Amino acid sequence: MKIDDRFINRLVIAATIIYATLVTAYCIIYHLFPGQEFIIVFVSLYAISRKWSRRFVRDWVPFIVLFVGYESMYGFADNILGVVHVNELINLETRLFGAIPTLVLQQYYRNIILDYICTFLYSLHFVLPVVFGFLLWRYSPKNFRNFTAAFLICSYGALITFLLFPSAPHGTR
Repeated sequence: MKIDDRFINRLVIAATIIYATLVTAYCIIYHLFPGQEFIIVFVSLYAISRKWSRRFVRDWVPFIVLFVGYESMYGFADNILGVVHVNELINLETRLFGAIPTLVLQQYYRNIILDYICTFLYSLHFVLPVVFGFLLWRYSPKNFRNFTAAFLICSYGALITFLLFPSAPHGTR
């Protein structure tokens, strides 16, 4: 028995809508912002509904490997050298600027509305690269390849830097 393509398309669209609704509800209830993994699943479902799955998998494997690798590094990278640098960065900033710049800014500009706005904008750095990458993938494949190369170079450069000099904000260790 052959399954109708329209039925499959509707099923995938329904699954995408249900998934987006559940993720949104979960994030609202638990006061979370969706990470890359939620967005990747959403984009994957959309690509499948458009019958772009082979091309999507081929083109997005570098992103998926990067995200899986990033998630697997929690608690691992800082154990390689056995030292996480906390005070060294604070001491350097104090010597260079006479104070810790982020603390000075927070003392002068701190208010609850700005806190929420900045938290939201900070959280976007998890989502926007995936959304922007998807838009490039969909509408400008050549620029998507350039974006992927630049994104991977930047990400692995940051990883190598962290492996050579593991650091954490004050109060996290």
